[in-house]
Amino acid sequence: MIIDIELLKSCYVELSGAPRKEIVNKISERLGMEFSDALHNDFSFALTEKNKIDLLDVELFKDALEFLKMLKHNGKILYISSSVPNAELSYLAKKMLPIKLYQYMSGIYGTDGSFKKGKGHFNKIISNERVEKDEVIFFGDDVMDVNLGVAFGVDTVLVNRTNKNTDYDKVVHRLDDSCVQF
Repeated sequence: MIIDIELLKSCYVELSGAPRKEIVNKISERLGMEFSDALHNDFSFALTEKNKIDLLDVELFKDALEFLKMLKHNGKILYISSSVPNAELSYLAKKMLPIKLYQYMSGIYGTDGSFKKGKGHFNKIISNERVEKDEVIFFGDDVMDVNLGVAFGVDTVLVNRTNKNTDYDKVVHRLDDSCVQF
């Protein structure tokens, strides 16, 4: 059987943020295949291993590290929330964040089978950490992030590093002291 790699890539990008099982099910549906549980698990494991390797090639923005240090120094509680599956996100955070900054994190929330990016993450953080919506500021790096934050009703700031046109009014191009205004 020949598998269309471009179809796989486009499905994965399109479904970013969904739980892994949903991604695998949609991909198998679009390929016109039914994945057995064993094949599903193998595919999921392969994606996890690939992501662990690929994510280590991602450079953290220096301004993000400095900004997180500043927030922590100012008494803010920090969380990482991402559509990356929880095991991969935890692995990435441990490998890439300086140990002192990693220890500052009050929680790391990757996607798992019980919730996904957006409302699920916000609800989980608010519930687990006993905070109110008005105590949350969400920094996202794309319009989809902004839409998720705004839809949930939390203060949301777009970190627009690529200078894409946007109608959104809370935009910064780098993370620094000026972000405190939000």
